[in-house]
Amino acid sequence: PTRRSSDLVSHGYPSSPEIITVWRSPLSDLLQVTHLSLVDGRFKWDNLASFGLVAAFDFVLAAYPMAEEQAKIRDASIEALDLDLAEVLAEHAAIKTWLDGKTGDEMIAAIADGSAPISKKDDSYMQSRASNMAVVLMAESGGAELSDATAEKWAAAMGLRSEKLVKNDMNLYKSNKDKMEQGMQMMKALEIREKKRMADIAERTPVTTNAASAWCHWPSTSFTEPRSMRSAPACSSSRMPRPVLMQPQ
Repeated sequence: PTRRSSDLVSHGYPSSPEIITVWRSPLSDLLQVTHLSLVDGRFKWDNLASFGLVAAFDFVLAAYPMAEEQAKIRDASIEALDLDLAEVLAEHAAIKTWLDGKTGDEMIAAIADGSAPISKKDDSYMQSRASNMAVVLMAESGGAELSDATAEKWAAAMGLRSEKLVKNDMNLYKSNKDKMEQGMQMMKALEIREKKRMADIAERTPVTTNAASAWCHWPSTSFTEPRSMRSAPACSSSRMPRPVLMQPQ
């Protein structure tokens, strides 16, 4: 069976709070395509895939409104794929540190001479969404424009068989970037609308409360009591008129 975002519940992520709708589709997609790679007997997991998978989850969740849930969702997703979470995170961290401050040409040169923590691949290497995303994010980190020419250059530098697969995942990355931005704009609009609604309620509530208080706490008084014996109200409001008590004829 394929993995979905619902599988996260059984791998350390609670059923509440639920994953926000805008994020469910890209998370499920990443889980499913990675799972399909893992169950293919030709596929071999490596540190390039680890870097790409963690970076892809971090990208998808970067704008998640509940910041404290981001790492929880990512880690539960990785464990849902039956991967060693500690090892995957360590491999991602090592490559991320190595990339820091390097240009794209410096990265490619290091991969070519074998000094990089990432090895150049051969024809037996089976690409995946995770490994392709790693290449895309490395190129972006090095300052390259995300274009077909960049995909071709990096696929050749990494020794990957299919530049087309890199192009496809590069285009998917750019498309998801746009969707995430649209999702955040929608979330901000909803947040502004909710704040305005709550402000309107807060503005109306004091008047309603005072009115109810002024009337509800008026003491019971017999209409036949002499005026001098009638008690003062238990609570009053300057905005509310005092009830008129009729005198006996």
